[in-house]
Amino acid sequence: MDLRARRFGKGEALLALLDRSRVGDRLSRRVEQEQFLEYFRRLLAREFHSWSLSQLSGRADLEHSLSPLFVRGRLSRGQQAWAVIGAPRSIGQGACDQILSFALIWLARISHQWLCEGLREPE
Repeated sequence: MDLRARRFGKGEALLALLDRSRVGDRLSRRVEQEQFLEYFRRLLAREFHSWSLSQLSGRADLEHSLSPLFVRGRLSRGQQAWAVIGAPRSIGQGACDQILSFALIWLARISHQWLCEGLREPE
């Protein structure tokens, strides 16, 4: 069971309650993904400090063919918007080879809602 809490003016916290007898690789991947999501959030805030970050997620969205391997979001400033996507180094080369495909799917997904100028990769 996951509990999410958001403090006014602060970030979001996640508390996971689990049965230790059923813990396996799935939990460690999820913890690693949550850590990368927070790292990616801080990286984007530092590199694009004058932009607003929204829709940052690493959850699967099978309806729209979005993989849980990649963290994705939207940066906006005024009328400008960019799709962003990232992945931890630990996912392996095979998954990294797929990131462009998923980036284009994500760009198409959010372009239906906002006019996006393209994809951004933090340097």
